[in-house]
Amino acid sequence: MSTLLNTETTYMSLQPFSSVDELNANTVAIREQFADQLTPSTREVLDVLHRYSCKFPGVCYLSKNKIAEMVGVSRRTVIRACKQLEDLGVIVQHELKRHNGD
Repeated sequence: MSTLLNTETTYMSLQPFSSVDELNANTVAIREQFADQLTPSTREVLDVLHRYSCKFPGVCYLSKNKIAEMVGVSRRTVIRACKQLEDLGVIVQHELKRHNGD
């Protein structure tokens, strides 16, 4: 994991897709390709990541606590799901710091 500042410029530089349509097609392909490997919780985490990565296609900047709250699972379950998605090459995680220094 690399540490970055949470600025719009950073988010724009991290965008792996040029449009939401590309993002949607990729998510459908991932769900099909890894259908037998993803747990129900991991699929739900993937869906939340997908839903909240449209402003900058492919970039979601929700905290793991917020994702856990939305999915209705523990933070630890979200950490495991993100680790599994990262190991499969589906996501890349970055540590963000607030640009105003706190």
